[in-house]
Amino acid sequence: MKTLFDKPLYRNTDPETSRMAAEGMVVAGEWQRQKDMVYENLKRFNGSTSAELASFMNTDRYITARRLPDLQREEKAVKGHIRLCNITGRACVTWWFK
Repeated sequence: MKTLFDKPLYRNTDPETSRMAAEGMVVAGEWQRQKDMVYENLKRFNGSTSAELASFMNTDRYITARRLPDLQREEKAVKGHIRLCNITGRACVTWWFK
């Protein structure tokens, strides 16, 4: 099982508050809860962009945009082709559950 320390949720250049927030998310179980929520919705809305997935989930895009790469590292999601996002109107990568 991967943990916060396998792939930090913050950069060394981020402020100390980012490290504190990331560690708090792991300890409280929020990081895992978000990953589980994104994964379950990705199965329902397979091939979505992070913004589309967030829209379907009625949540902030930053949650999906941050948890999808976590799922990719765990080999539960893969990046797909690039297409215009229905939410942002920009070229975005699609995500697929594995």
